[in-house]
Amino acid sequence: MLSFETLLVLGVLFFYLYDSLMLLNVNELIVQKTFKKWSYRFPAFGFQILRKFPLMMNLLMPNFLVFSLSWPSPKEEIDTGRLETLIKSLLPLQIIASLLLMLIIFAIPFVAFIFDSGPQLLTLFMFIYLLIFISVFYLFIYRDPLGLSGLKLSSIAFECILCPPFAINIARKVSMSYEIGSDPINCSKTLFDKQTFKLFKSDLSSLLKTNMKYYEKDSARYTELQSYLNDITKTK
Repeated sequence: MLSFETLLVLGVLFFYLYDSLMLLNVNELIVQKTFKKWSYRFPAFGFQILRKFPLMMNLLMPNFLVFSLSWPSPKEEIDTGRLETLIKSLLPLQIIASLLLMLIIFAIPFVAFIFDSGPQLLTLFMFIYLLIFISVFYLFIYRDPLGLSGLKLSSIAFECILCPPFAINIARKVSMSYEIGSDPINCSKTLFDKQTFKLFKSDLSSLLKTNMKYYEKDSARYTELQSYLNDITKTK
């Protein structure tokens, strides 16, 4: 029978993997804010889970902010000022997320297997929960700049307190709740550098052409996708 320490480590890893797995529709993608630039990722279209396509977020970089987009969407200008305010406000949570990653994913297995379930492990758990409560308190204080409703804030706080591995993704949970409110092409034109934008246009166009094969040419959906593909081609 597996020991308590082994079950603890396996449980921590399982819940972090579970929380980091996104299930997206065929017309959804994410844009990601790394240290210096914006990038994009499509889900894995090779297989489905619950009729959706999986995308695993970067497990070693929970401080990378993630935003969800879908196509086609209304062509609206991005509120860059509001977005920048959100990104700056999320910096403390990004730091805490990185600390929680090291403590929960790396420190817990080390302490559990070296010291067993002794006072060292208890001290580690106390420090982890201290960081979680600090981050939850920060959410309450800065809920307006973070764009969080009372219900969403309570949901994130409850998840993080109930299951510490979920707290590793706390910064991404907040960014995912933010609605950029723009079409992916308009969004990418504003956020991406020229090379990334050019590559994104090519990838999205290829995806659209593949998706259009599943519709009749006289269907409304095919016409909508064809019109969107034409708009992408014209965008420079």
